Amino acid sequence: MSDIRRIQTTRFGVLEAPQELEWLFPRGLIGLETATRWVLLGESESSSLVWLQSVDRPELALPLVSPRRLVPGYKVRVAPDELTPLELADDDLLFVLVTVAKTGAVCTADLRGPLLFNATRRRGVQVVTLDEQPLQYILPVRLEHLKRSA
Repeated sequence: MSDIRRIQTTRFGVLEAPQELEWLFPRGLIGLETATRWVLLGESESSSLVWLQSVDRPELALPLVSPRRLVPGYKVRVAPDELTPLELADDDLLFVLVTVAKTGAVCTADLRGPLLFNATRRRGVQVVTLDEQPLQYILPVRLEHLKRSA
């Protein structure tokens, strides 16, 4: 039986989640190096937006989307040592999400600093791509879910 963790959040109130649904980011995120434990929250069944909520810091919730929904040929090119925190094995499931920001009426995605998730080991890392991806890729759609912007 799994331990249920109560997570206090600023945006979503108190959440209850099994501890095994927690993601470990050993290096934290860029600019948030001390925030290492997170949970992923779906916005709704039909939304492509998910939230990465800090377990330890109630005020930290980051909206994320799949970059492949925005740029079908998107590839992540990083130095191999950037992947070390993921503890990847050949058969592990890896997926990529990017942060979304809203400035005025414009929503952008950071394609340069994607988050990589090892779903098998529940470990994550944020990397900086080796190629020149945009830091503020303008999204072609409005994400109304970001009215309560993080």
